[in-house]
Amino acid sequence: MLLALALSACNLIQDRPQTADPFRIEFQDLANGDSVAQNVQRPVVLTATDTEGSGIARVDLFIDDALHQRGTPIENIAVPVFTVEMDWTPRSTGLHVLRAVAYRTDSTTAETTISVLVGPEGMLTETVSPS
Repeated sequence: MLLALALSACNLIQDRPQTADPFRIEFQDLANGDSVAQNVQRPVVLTATDTEGSGIARVDLFIDDALHQRGTPIENIAVPVFTVEMDWTPRSTGLHVLRAVAYRTDSTTAETTISVLVGPEGMLTETVSPS
C-alpha cells in the first residue's frame, strides 16, 4: 500500500508542467555543439531575463574561462529583458567553452554554458555533441 502511494506521488511530480526560470540567460544564435570557422568574426547574441527580480544590470561573456566582453543596459540601471550582441573572432581551432552570466542589481547571478567547435577557416565542420 505504501509503495503504491509513493509511486503515485512520483507520477504527480513528473506530471507538473515545467515553467521557465524567471531569471535566466540564453544564447540566441549559438547552441551547444555548434561549429564555427576560425578567424571569422561572428556575433554572439545573448538574452537575459529577470521577470520577478530587480532586473538585469549586466551580462558577461566568458570564452574558455576568460572574460571576453561585458554589456550593460543603456536605457536604465536594470531592465527586465536585456539582449546584447557581442562579437567573437575565434583564433584557435578545437572545442571552446562559452559561458554567459547575467547579473541583477543585487549581485545574484544566472549562467548558461555551451561548447562550440572551431574548425579551420574555409572548411565546413560537422556539428558535434560534447561529451
